[in-house]
Amino acid sequence: MHVVYLDESGDPGRIGSPTGIYLIAGLALDASRWAECHRLLASFRQDVYARHGLDPDCEMHASEFLGAAQTHLGLGRIERLAIARAFLDAISALPGVRVFGWSIHKGIGDSLETVALVASENLDAWACSGELGAADGTYLIIHDTFGRRPSAWRAEYAPPRVGRPMDEASSASLFLQAADFVAYAMCQNLVPNTFMRAHGGRGLLRRLAPASLGFRVIAAK
Repeated sequence: MHVVYLDESGDPGRIGSPTGIYLIAGLALDASRWAECHRLLASFRQDVYARHGLDPDCEMHASEFLGAAQTHLGLGRIERLAIARAFLDAISALPGVRVFGWSIHKGIGDSLETVALVASENLDAWACSGELGAADGTYLIIHDTFGRRPSAWRAEYAPPRVGRPMDEASSASLFLQAADFVAYAMCQNLVPNTFMRAHGGRGLLRRLAPASLGFRVIAAK
């Protein structure tokens, strides 16, 4: 079985929303290598602590970590960007990891429903074809808390997905924090903010290329 970690960037609303796009992105791991991958991410956090003094137990939330604050968690913006780049490299190097994402430029329709449906269809196809990696062709979704659960995820059991997607607090999960950075890298590739435009924001996503199954922009209907 594979464990799929997903996070969203932006919000699916159209009225009064500050964002023009909505996306879901994340990563998949072979469950048999979960402990190994977790050890590697924990080792990365210990290395960041040794080099930069960042508490290994604090949550790295991408939009805050790479936000406009000159200082966050005791670190300056350039130093935080260097850590983020290293984090994406560490994610891409995890054994057997696959990364992916889906985005939509919001128009008529329900952005969350559309993106979740396409994500489910792609994950089903990748699990069945073996593109997620060598496992038994099934997967379980764990995601950060969403405002609501899309209909594509409500079925109790819909092979090859195992059970309903489960939510978990990103503060307690290195993998959900990793999914958050994957989503942020995709977002900055599409609509980089001022700081990211000046400091190679579109290059963040390229760091994930060795593990990528694709970052798809969905045409709004």
